[in-house]
Amino acid sequence: MESETTNPNKPRWKRILELEAQAREVESARKPASSGKDSKTFGIFVMAAIGLIWMLRSGGDPENAPSVTSNQTSVASRPDQSASFNDEKLSRSQSNSVTDLRQGLVNGKRLEVITVSAMNLFREYERNEVAADLRLQGKIVEIQGTVTGINKDFWDSVYVTLRTPNEFMSADVRPINSDIEKIARLRKGQLVTFRCEKMMRFAGAPSGSKCVLVND
Repeated sequence: MESETTNPNKPRWKRILELEAQAREVESARKPASSGKDSKTFGIFVMAAIGLIWMLRSGGDPENAPSVTSNQTSVASRPDQSASFNDEKLSRSQSNSVTDLRQGLVNGKRLEVITVSAMNLFREYERNEVAADLRLQGKIVEIQGTVTGINKDFWDSVYVTLRTPNEFMSADVRPINSDIEKIARLRKGQLVTFRCEKMMRFAGAPSGSKCVLVND
C-alpha cells in the first residue's frame, strides 16, 4: 500500500509539510550518545528526505537540480580565465610602453618624424626659438650632421657634437645607453643621422636627448 506521505493525490504543500515534520520527529528522537551506525543511518534518511522535499518543490524535474560537476568546472576554470585576462592586460601594458624611435614609436604611439640638418636647425633656433620648439613639440626629430666630437660630460654621460654654421657652437645629441657601442665606432668628420625623442635649445645650440643612431 502506498504511504500517505507519497500519495500523489495529496496537495504538494501538504506532502512537503508532512516530510519536514517526519524529519523533525526523527531528529528529536535521536539519543545524544547514538552510535556511529545510527548516525550514519539517520544522515542517509535526512539526505533522502531533503532530496524528496526538493523534488516536490521543484516539480520533480531533474534538470533543475544543482550540478556539482558544473559548479566545480566553473570554479576550476576561473584561475585560467583570470590568468588569460592578466596576460592580456600585461600584453596591452607592454605594448603601450614600447619606445622604438627607429620605428617612430614613443610609449606605444606612432609619432610624426621631422627631418632636419644640424645646420638648418641651428638657424631655425636663431630666427625664433619659441616657433622652433612649437614645431618640434611632440615629434621625433631626425637630425643629420657631420660629427665634430665624441665626448663625455662631467657626469660621465656620452654625447656627440655636430657641425653648425657657428664654428664655436655645436649641436649635441645624447644617445641612449644601448647605442653606446655604436657611438664608440664613430669618427670625426663622419656624416651621421640620429633620431631624438626630445629636442631643445641649450646654451644657444640645438640639443637632443634620448637619441638613437640611425645609420650605424
